Amino acid sequence: MHIKEKEHNTKYIYNSYNKGEIAGNQYIAGICGNSKCGTNLYYCVNTTDKISGTTIGSAFGFVYGSAYSYTNTNDCYYNDGNGKLKVIGEGKGSVSNSISFTGEIDKNFMLETLKKEISQVEWKGNSVDVWRINSSNDGYPTLYWE
Repeated sequence: MHIKEKEHNTKYIYNSYNKGEIAGNQYIAGICGNSKCGTNLYYCVNTTDKISGTTIGSAFGFVYGSAYSYTNTNDCYYNDGNGKLKVIGEGKGSVSNSISFTGEIDKNFMLETLKKEISQVEWKGNSVDVWRINSSNDGYPTLYWE
């Protein structure tokens, strides 16, 4: 029963990035502020360490759940501001194959990271690119249809 419940409640955030400053009251983070159990991040990038509030993290601000929670961050990249930010501010969760860094990150590296899992989708019988570099976004990756 718990495994079935976990399967139905598992949420995924993937191929996402943040490059902007974030400020708030509580449970603030570069990717997901407040998460229930079973939220998994894959191929995400947070390039800022300018995150302020209480209970802050580079990926998650706060993760809560039971012994059956399976919150993970996999293949993600976070600006930790020289150890100022933890990947998960507070709560349960695991971090695997993720890298913390300081300073700027190469925009092409970000694009290639996001394209690891999903680079093309099938749309009306054709393969369509998902990510591209868009000069109107200061050279950062955007979804193809943006």
